[in-house]
Amino acid sequence: MSTADLFPAAEFTGVTFSERDKWLAMRRTMLTASRTAALFGEHPFATPLDLYVEMVTERPAEQVVFIESPMFWGSALEVAIFESAARYYGWTAAPGGQLLRSRRHPQLGATLDGAVDMGGGWMVYEGKTTSAWRGKDWDEETGKAPTHVIIQAQHQLLVTGAERALVFCLVGGQKPVKVEIEASSEFHAAIIEETERFLAMVRELDPPRPNGKPGDTAALKRLYPREDGSAVALPSDAIEWTREYQEVSAQLRSLERRRDNFKQLLMHAMGTATYGVLPEPVGGKQIWRWATQQRDGFTVAPTEMRVLTPLKPRPVDAIDHKALPVVNDTLVAKLEESIAREALPKIRFGQGRRRSKR
Repeated sequence: MSTADLFPAAEFTGVTFSERDKWLAMRRTMLTASRTAALFGEHPFATPLDLYVEMVTERPAEQVVFIESPMFWGSALEVAIFESAARYYGWTAAPGGQLLRSRRHPQLGATLDGAVDMGGGWMVYEGKTTSAWRGKDWDEETGKAPTHVIIQAQHQLLVTGAERALVFCLVGGQKPVKVEIEASSEFHAAIIEETERFLAMVRELDPPRPNGKPGDTAALKRLYPREDGSAVALPSDAIEWTREYQEVSAQLRSLERRRDNFKQLLMHAMGTATYGVLPEPVGGKQIWRWATQQRDGFTVAPTEMRVLTPLKPRPVDAIDHKALPVVNDTLVAKLEESIAREALPKIRFGQGRRRSKR
């Protein structure tokens, strides 16, 4: 018996997680539970733009997950934890891994970790692992769990039609936390509305705006991997974006100088000592260490990347900007001529800070 047989509100797509390539291809045709939290801005890594790019572009080669990564061990131990917990607590359990699609809302899908029956009927099972320092996000007595996990569980309940989900989290490799989540019609309505709005953007090739998370930078580079030599008229809002970008950059430079100065003062006070002890703890820290470390040498392969650089005003500014974004050969020629006269500075790595003029 598998999860595909237990929840009639969902249909089995015929693809399982073990068929990795087929599973990824089928998942691109719907929104699955693990990704919905991104649409609400609650996913710890993914963003709406990141999700959009994943659905409209070719899938890149998968990155290797190293053995030191929590993701590696979370995946490796997922089945073992599920089976061990079911055996210990006496649950009737059914394995997961089947990609399911909602019959009522075919744009929604889910791959369950499993299903359990603790005596009151079948429940969706979602397994998690987390480090001890993230244990504060979980509490069995109050039913506390991270928001993105709650959204994932509600999505699974919506797809399967189940009334309850059991989220089992192993904290720090040894502390089990069980949180039961009941289906919420209000929550489901919000999921349906948000996913339909997002999928309309996918159909119309209208990407969401970036929101500042690191994942959006990678998504934009994947969505627009190369330039085409054209010029576009930026919206009026870009004036404020540029102004604030410059102001924030100046603030960061000032803060970096202050940070470096404090670091220098600590180094000067320590001299040749390896350790420096504060009179009292500050922010939970009381000891500074200034020790020699060795770093292996390595060779970096040549790469190409697009670099966003603000430029000084040039003769091309005299061109009527209202004529953009209708790009013409004259504009491109003027741009090329201007850039040829004033070459962009080269990016140098590892050079020291310039001394400020007095």
